[in-house]
Amino acid sequence: MTIYSSPDEMMAAYAEALFAGDADAVEAMYEEEAIYYRPTVMAKGRAAIGEFYRNGIAAREFLSVKRVEGSITVRDDYAFQHGVYLIRSKDRVSGEVQETESRSTLIFHRGDDGGWRFQTMQGN
Repeated sequence: MTIYSSPDEMMAAYAEALFAGDADAVEAMYEEEAIYYRPTVMAKGRAAIGEFYRNGIAAREFLSVKRVEGSITVRDDYAFQHGVYLIRSKDRVSGEVQETESRSTLIFHRGDDGGWRFQTMQGN
């Protein structure tokens, strides 16, 4: 498992994994008991979150993820960020390109190994 030395480093790797269609790499960025939720999705635990990403990547090719608002605040072994992201993706069947604005709250946790992982990801 990759060890990320900062939340910013992890976020860059998260975007790269999405672009590469690597749901396993994204899944590994979550703590075992992490929570991912949006109004229409609630995934509890790393395996369920990984399944959510596998389905999403099967349906859409991620082209870009850009943070346009918000910064990460680190406090001891936790980091927090509320921000706005613009996500461009392409439907794998129709080829339609879509740009979505996501308002997200992220909670990161530094584990015993010193690496950062998502503890909670919430979006609109």
